[in-house]
Amino acid sequence: MSHEVDVDPSLHGVRVGPEASIKPGDQISLILRLPNDTVPAAIALAVVRLTKGLVNGLAIKRLAQLSRKWLT
Repeated sequence: MSHEVDVDPSLHGVRVGPEASIKPGDQISLILRLPNDTVPAAIALAVVRLTKGLVNGLAIKRLAQLSRKWLT
């Protein structure tokens, strides 16, 4: 399944906008791509920690080494 959503990433977590239909406890993977980047960030495993209003908070559990550079 592919969705375009608003995100606010960091090394430890990511905030995802309302277009994602997820709930606390869900485990998901993400590919984050900026408009001018050639290589996206791959988050192999993130766990939904909270949903509050229109925002979902994800805790990053597994992140590719190349993606660490992308998120810093």
